[in-house]
Amino acid sequence: MKKIILCIIISCFLSSLQFLHAQETPQTILKSATIAYNAKNYTKTLAQTEKAIDLLATNTKQLDSLATATLYFYKGASEYYLQRFDVSIESYNKGIISCPKTDAGINYKAELHYERAFSEYELGSYLDAFESSKKAASIMETVQQPNYDYLLSIYADIAGSAASFGFQEEANNYLKKARQLYATHKDNIATVKDEVSKPVLFQYKATEILSNKTVFTEKDITTLKKHIQNLEKIKRQKRFNTAEKRMYAVALNMLGDAYLRKDSVTISDCNLAHANLQKALQNLDKTYYETHYYQFQFNKAKAFKFEKKYKQSVRLINSLLKKLPKNDDRRSYFEAEKANILLALDEKQEVIHSLENSIVAIHKGKSPLKKEFSNFVPSYDLNETGILVEMADAIVKKYPKDPTILSLASKMYKLGLIQFENCYREERFNDKLTTYYQTAIGGILKMKKLGFGHHNFNIETLLNRMEVIENRLAWKKFHQSRFLNKTNISDALIQKEQALRKALVIAKRRKDTTAIFDYERKLKQQLTTLKQQFPNIANFAFEAFDINATQANMKPSQVIVKYQKIGDQLIVYKITKDQIDFYELDNSTEILATVERYYNQLSKQQEDKKIANALYKNLFPFETTNFSALTIIPDNVLHYLPFETLITTNEKYLIEEATINYATHLVFVHHKNESNLTLKNDNLVVFTPQYPEKKGNIGQLALRDNKYRLYGAENESKSLNTIFPSKLFEAVLATKDNFIKYSRKAKIIHLAMHANVNNEIPELSHLLFNENDKETKMYLEELYGLHLNSELAVLSACNTGKGKLDASTGMVSLNRAFTLAGVPSTLASLWEVPDKVTQEIMVDFYKNLKKGENKTRALQNAKMNYLKNTDDANFKKPFYWAGFVLHGDTAPIQLKQEASFSFICIIAAIITLLIIVIVSFRIRKNTLKLF
Repeated sequence: MKKIILCIIISCFLSSLQFLHAQETPQTILKSATIAYNAKNYTKTLAQTEKAIDLLATNTKQLDSLATATLYFYKGASEYYLQRFDVSIESYNKGIISCPKTDAGINYKAELHYERAFSEYELGSYLDAFESSKKAASIMETVQQPNYDYLLSIYADIAGSAASFGFQEEANNYLKKARQLYATHKDNIATVKDEVSKPVLFQYKATEILSNKTVFTEKDITTLKKHIQNLEKIKRQKRFNTAEKRMYAVALNMLGDAYLRKDSVTISDCNLAHANLQKALQNLDKTYYETHYYQFQFNKAKAFKFEKKYKQSVRLINSLLKKLPKNDDRRSYFEAEKANILLALDEKQEVIHSLENSIVAIHKGKSPLKKEFSNFVPSYDLNETGILVEMADAIVKKYPKDPTILSLASKMYKLGLIQFENCYREERFNDKLTTYYQTAIGGILKMKKLGFGHHNFNIETLLNRMEVIENRLAWKKFHQSRFLNKTNISDALIQKEQALRKALVIAKRRKDTTAIFDYERKLKQQLTTLKQQFPNIANFAFEAFDINATQANMKPSQVIVKYQKIGDQLIVYKITKDQIDFYELDNSTEILATVERYYNQLSKQQEDKKIANALYKNLFPFETTNFSALTIIPDNVLHYLPFETLITTNEKYLIEEATINYATHLVFVHHKNESNLTLKNDNLVVFTPQYPEKKGNIGQLALRDNKYRLYGAENESKSLNTIFPSKLFEAVLATKDNFIKYSRKAKIIHLAMHANVNNEIPELSHLLFNENDKETKMYLEELYGLHLNSELAVLSACNTGKGKLDASTGMVSLNRAFTLAGVPSTLASLWEVPDKVTQEIMVDFYKNLKKGENKTRALQNAKMNYLKNTDDANFKKPFYWAGFVLHGDTAPIQLKQEASFSFICIIAAIITLLIIVIVSFRIRKNTLKLF
């Protein structure tokens, strides 16, 4: 009987469990998962969320979208804590998709982006993590009442990441935003006992940003000490929790390291470094001791090196390497520093061994690294690029003739470039990126010259990879502008971009760094919006270039001469149809100084043919007489140089022997125009404002540099209208608004007007439209957003091809602005051009274009015609005729054929004859009826 009752009880219990299980819903499981997550039971949380997701597979309506996003958040976070980083990213992505378009949903979407960044960081995808954090910030900023505590953390993390990539200004701007947000909403931000307080966080991040500098000055050290003092002041006011103690200790370590990264490290610096590092170790909480102990001791080893206690330094690093986990990301740095110390001890074989170990540690491939490094897989750590190229420099300097060392260095430079390519996705360079990139390129070329190049990494391969790296920004913006011009993009989006750019101009005029930063971010967000509406924009990312295709389009008579300044060295690449060579110019620094001096002479109406001849010999380490067409890709101050004025070995101007055009990048040399493009009568727009009358504005010496009336420009525009029937906007019609409206559909844009160059802030350089208009200035910053589809822009004004030299982009000028706005070919000036002579050359240029001559030939003949017909030797100086140079595509302008007069007469005669026959027939017919 008892057994029967027991069976009944067990049966009832099992039935109850089954019933309870049957009653489980995603809602009840989510509550259970929340409890488990808050209790940090991540295994249970994961199991619960997976169970809920299985139930949702049969009925997605069981949870609302925000609850579903929460479910995926718990799943992703649990996977993160269980170190399943790949799958956690997938979970976060599903949560992001699930978020509703409410304020709560948008806020949560931002949080999911930020959480995803942590998993990406753990996988070593530092750039992806950086972008996810910035995406999180931009999303959360759109919410009326964001999670301020979360947003502050996002800003602080972005600041640290930006600094690690070398973007110091961006880092400081994000930290500034965090401080301002905290000051405004301090009362709405809860203080959590075990978390880092915001004042401590801000001081720590300021220290972290500065510590990412490559070389420190005394001023930097003083600033770092001030941040430490601020932390200590907070420490005296409140007891630091565990997390805050960690930040204080790490800040002390950063200060200690800074003393060892000065230009010249003294014994006193070493003593101060030791003192701060020891203090850092004393303040390090045991919770984080193991994580940071290795780094602090590593810096002590560096101090021993500067004290020339090399053996003590090596012993310390060896002991650290034994304790360091095998997969620790710092191993590559420790091995490289060990090699650095061994260099001082002249232990060559040990140096090689340590460097090989460092490369193995950088390698992220699944299979072991081969001896020749042929299967090398780079990491996403930009600073490991520095390890490779800087240590290659160090060993070559120590052993400049050792074949084994030179072979290893050659491989390291190549790996450094591969590593750089993997880490660089930003469209702009900074000092750190420029240094690493130029060291890699310079090293590869140096090794090739010494005979240590690689068969699979020849000069063609190098040029291709350089073009992809250097040209991402220009090529992408150029194509995106042309694409958007042809797309049915709403006027509202165009107007929004223009409004943002106007606001950015105002901020730059005020030098308001915070506003500048915000408007630049908003412009990036605007591009994101455009990408969502027009996904094809993303197709214009420049990921491939083939120099062989460029060579295939060249004629035997053409040569491309590309200049590249690497450090103090000027490199020249000579590219012909069948061959590529490179040369290192001797006395590069002196050559560039001479170019500046020569330019100043030309722009001041002077000429020195001796210097012109010397520059010709120095800048062309090969004979140019074999070529009738030269394309120059300048760098540094060579952007200022009109090469056509150089005096050849035949004692002639170079323009007398060859056509010359310029390009910012190789990819623009043979830009393909739309097929069978013909110019219609309304495809040319000409703008010529009428400025106030002033004295001294007539004759050969009148320049297009002031606000007086330009008679030559006015006559020039009227003459063009007779050569190419066009839309002429002169006087009161030559307004900025009309330019914006009509330039977007023009195939040729001609601007005969005043221009002003701002050498301090180049984006404030501007074209000056009619003064009766409410807005007369068209700033360079605004030109970027025009999205043009023109084939040629003629900037018949002063200094339109001259601007500020930028290490990462070359010349920032009005000319370049038109290129980025979508124009493949521009004619621009290098100085304050004379009004009357410019008129003569421009009119001839267009006459030659109409004949079917390509753009370079048309310009060459116009200049030669001027020299031929000018009797006064003073007016034959290059100042008068050489100021305008052609950039980009050289193809001729194809005109819509007009019917000839004789053809029209024949057609008219035939029509007249037919009319006479018809009329005669009718008269005859009517006459017959009368009889």
